[in-house]
Amino acid sequence: MLIPSLLLVLLTHRLSFPLLVDPTPASVVRRLDDAFSTLVSDDYFFEKSADCTSSAKGSSAKVPLFGSSALVSFRRATPDSFLLTVSGCTAEQFGWICVKFYEERRKFKGLNHSGLRRATAEHFNSLPPHPGYDAHAPWSVTDADPSMTSSETDLASEASAALVRSLFPDSVLEELSEEGFVVIDDAFSTSPAAANSLTEHLTEAAKRTNQSVSIRTDRVAFLSRSDARSCGLQSEYDMLMAVAPFLNDNVLWTVEKSSHAPVSPGTAARPLTNPRNIQVAEYGEGDFYATHSDNGLDEGGGRRNYRYLTYIYYLNDGWSASDGGALRIRRRSGDFETMEAAAACCDFEDVLPVGGRLLVFDSRLAHEVRPNVNGRGKIRRALTLWATRPEESGARGEVWDEGTEGEDKDEID
Repeated sequence: MLIPSLLLVLLTHRLSFPLLVDPTPASVVRRLDDAFSTLVSDDYFFEKSADCTSSAKGSSAKVPLFGSSALVSFRRATPDSFLLTVSGCTAEQFGWICVKFYEERRKFKGLNHSGLRRATAEHFNSLPPHPGYDAHAPWSVTDADPSMTSSETDLASEASAALVRSLFPDSVLEELSEEGFVVIDDAFSTSPAAANSLTEHLTEAAKRTNQSVSIRTDRVAFLSRSDARSCGLQSEYDMLMAVAPFLNDNVLWTVEKSSHAPVSPGTAARPLTNPRNIQVAEYGEGDFYATHSDNGLDEGGGRRNYRYLTYIYYLNDGWSASDGGALRIRRRSGDFETMEAAAACCDFEDVLPVGGRLLVFDSRLAHEVRPNVNGRGKIRRALTLWATRPEESGARGEVWDEGTEGEDKDEID
């Protein structure tokens, strides 16, 4: 009975890409054929098929990672569309192929990518979140930056652990438990030179998020430990990573009881886990992030992901209330089904993004970033880490926004 079962799982999937220009110049069609051939030749994910057809009829490729039966073809199907056909793979594997095409979508100018965005969104929204990595104490820099010597990692780990212990006395832990958030001033002193060094990294790596510009307009990038070191922000990275290990081992702070079993590497005794990278976000003049939750409720009333605590460290010297850019956090707003209801019912506190300030809050709370309105070209920057609590809750990934339909209008050239 094994073969019929496989036949039900390994299906043929198709995705249509409407052409943006009608009639379509022959040069555009050739360029799209060449774009797929280049993708197959340059990306380890694909392998050129031995029976690859001519460019006039499209090209085909194998996906070795998914076995010998997985075959991908991309060709002009009708006068006004191209067709991506993937045979011999599961729905999840087809999703990963869509992700690969979405990552390289700029190579396929002249096509409408809205269907590809939807397929990519459906894929990511169907997957369980990443469970994170063991947040043991003291925080071991070796895990994130193996290029360092053992003595260097020991010193960095001990320093970050000592700093976090000093930042979280009993009174801070009590406030975090009772209020759901806490503001810690002068957590660290970041030099203006280190903060400004992020400009180069952001220029190379930052991108607009996949969310609509009606939701957020900032630019983001993710920093590994080595990235942070190159920017002179390794101590700030270590500080953020050291919080979860401290909380896991502190008897005065406990997570809420849960009916769900923990997912490794989380355990009942040490439920919090860490990511490997931290996010840097940059807000220019007028930029904002509308009211949202880092771990809101899905349509079934469950949580959307594993995020449990959000830490934000601000890098903005000389910031004042007149500059705007405050993070407005809604008290006791974690159980509202919509952000509109949370905003209507819950009191708020505005937290200015003052340099050296560390904000820690329950990831379920509704919050927003108010517009940056200083009018003097000041950039608002922050480092963010989400500590996760992985458990068998049925969560299926961070909701992936499919973007705006207007994205394709400038991709005709």
